[in-house]
Amino acid sequence: MVRFLYFLLIVFLVRLVLQQFALWLGGRAPRQMRDARSSHSTTVYRGVMVRDSVCGLHLPEARAIVEHRAGENLFFCSERCRDTFQRAS
Repeated sequence: MVRFLYFLLIVFLVRLVLQQFALWLGGRAPRQMRDARSSHSTTVYRGVMVRDSVCGLHLPEARAIVEHRAGENLFFCSERCRDTFQRAS
């Protein structure tokens, strides 16, 4: 029984070393990591990034809520931040 557990440990360590070596050589992630990454959707926005006037979050201008005041554009990430700003002004 002990020999079998020892054998399994050696097989696991060899597999781990080979995966890391393949990652280092080819720059590719192991299959499990690639599968995990592909299951998540990622959205890429192009364009100008703006800063929320209340919380300081940076977001794409196309997704921002814009308010015009005194010839200046103010950007907000959400209605909550916009309402906070309006209450404070």
